[in-house]
Amino acid sequence: LWQFIYLRTDYPAELQVIDLPIPHPAPPRIERKTCAYTVPAGWHSGPQVALARGIATIAHKGQRDKAGAPYLTHVARVAAHFDPIEHPIEHCAAWLHDVIEDTALSAQDLTDAGIHSAVIEIVTLLTRDPRVPPRLSYIQLAENPFALAVKEANILDNIDPNRTRHLDPVTRTRLAAKYEHALRALASATSGGTQ
Repeated sequence: LWQFIYLRTDYPAELQVIDLPIPHPAPPRIERKTCAYTVPAGWHSGPQVALARGIATIAHKGQRDKAGAPYLTHVARVAAHFDPIEHPIEHCAAWLHDVIEDTALSAQDLTDAGIHSAVIEIVTLLTRDPRVPPRLSYIQLAENPFALAVKEANILDNIDPNRTRHLDPVTRTRLAAKYEHALRALASATSGGTQ
């Protein structure tokens, strides 16, 4: 486990100086929906949170968002929506929400690194799969309150005017429409398609 982290700490100097405190002002906390499962018995959130943050930091090294900012700052803001003590599953999944989709890591790599299966399940649900129709993907997300909460936090960060103001107008308009559609699709899936 520690070899995984130790062997992958060759990230650029620019990431070594990034301070990732909770953004100010702190993002709104996402309301946790009722769920059939909770934090797994015997699960210690501290090591899982540290591991998730470490994996995300290493996996996203050198990546930039559409505005040119270090991608890791987006991931950190999404994670900051969830208190690591009160909502550790969501917090860990938020750190890792784009790892499978946007890096070379797989769900098996996360398992091998020691990430709990509940977190991996959420990250897998959040990962776009071209074989799964978007409508079905939104339904699957809506069935898992943890995944739904992380997806909502991700969208909130992606539409945050403080972030989108750095984009060119065409990209800003395109992304606004994309995330508006995603929010409507999630709302429809959550309500059973009645919206």
